[in-house]
Amino acid sequence: MSDAGYAASERDFFRGRVDLAFTGPLPAAWEARKAALDAISAAQWAAGADPRDPGLADSVRDLGQLGVVLLESLRGRSAEVPYRGDLLTAPPGLSPGELDAGLWARCLLAATAAQDAAAAVRLSRVRFDAFVPGGAPGQADLARAIATIWVGDGDIGGAVVAALEQTDPDRLSGHDADAALDLVVPQAAVLDRMASGEPADALLVEAADDYAAHWSGHTPEVFLDIELCGIAVLARLLGRAGDVRHAVLAPALTAADPARIIACPVCAEPFDEAERTCVWCASDLTADAPLELALDDWLGDLLGGRRVPCGHCGALRHPLAVRCWSCGER
Repeated sequence: MSDAGYAASERDFFRGRVDLAFTGPLPAAWEARKAALDAISAAQWAAGADPRDPGLADSVRDLGQLGVVLLESLRGRSAEVPYRGDLLTAPPGLSPGELDAGLWARCLLAATAAQDAAAAVRLSRVRFDAFVPGGAPGQADLARAIATIWVGDGDIGGAVVAALEQTDPDRLSGHDADAALDLVVPQAAVLDRMASGEPADALLVEAADDYAAHWSGHTPEVFLDIELCGIAVLARLLGRAGDVRHAVLAPALTAADPARIIACPVCAEPFDEAERTCVWCASDLTADAPLELALDDWLGDLLGGRRVPCGHCGALRHPLAVRCWSCGER
């Protein structure tokens, strides 16, 4: 069997495991977590089989949406969560260690790579201290920089500095030091360049080279850098990078056209087409036509200073919002 054929076989195996988790009765919280880990493998093997495979984007989107399932489960409430065009009730009972900061970060970057604004915003509006540590040193802090973009406060620099403070090799073990220097520091350089408003193309390629060298000889990790794909997609949407090509940056994600999103006509926050009630302002999403916006324009409103603080609670509101997403006031 060819390398691509073997990768396709593994891709189908892990996709099948994700499918199986949601066949029949609603899975327990630990099964949803296992499905998220299988979605990571499915996406990486899919990139090894064909980096242009449209199904790769589906696996990455699955991971982002499963992250929302896990987040709601961790909160201990039976909330309805969009998944694959439908709604499912998040199974409560996830323990804090089962959604650590590293897995949260990967789910957020996956939602970003898939241009799933509804999932990305839900994953971004969290208390970071609710997670136990996990992932490479500084990785979760970098994800906080991404979260600041999705929620509109724009403090990318502060999160990048916090990430770099975690990467001092003199304070880390050999494996953690390698991960910090090979994976986190190069991504931090990309985000810092993005924050300055300058093109990040060259730094994206350098970060991809470092990732490939770090995982050389390891499958399926070497096939796809999910986190860096999310950063590359975001850089392109914000006009900070063009169509950057690299073996670990799958074109199925990084070369995709900007998504069209639908947003609540009342609070202007993005939602999934399966939802009938806005998770933020509780408006009936079937009562009026939704706002239809290009994702790059919606993100531009976030970083362009066009969001304004709510006069009642201080939360940043989209300029098209009739009511605040946080407190519901006009």
